[in-house]
Amino acid sequence: MGRKGEAVTQYCRYCTACCVANGNWCEIKQKTLTDAQIKHSNKCRDFEFCSMDVYDENRTYQPRQKKQKPLAVMLGEQMMMNFGK
Repeated sequence: MGRKGEAVTQYCRYCTACCVANGNWCEIKQKTLTDAQIKHSNKCRDFEFCSMDVYDENRTYQPRQKKQKPLAVMLGEQMMMNFGK
């Protein structure tokens, strides 16, 4: 779980089992991963969150801010546009 009870998007780079030394290695799956696999979100059942990034130890996980829905969607109304003729 992330901050304030929110779910964390899973990335191998923020997993305790991920190691980047002479290659990208997953301790749990015992296999080498590509850079693309480590940097994209996944749904690994063995994921254990660690806020420290494996590529940059000074960088910590920063969840994205949720975007506010447009007012018309929040009110359950349709927006009508007049393009004039």
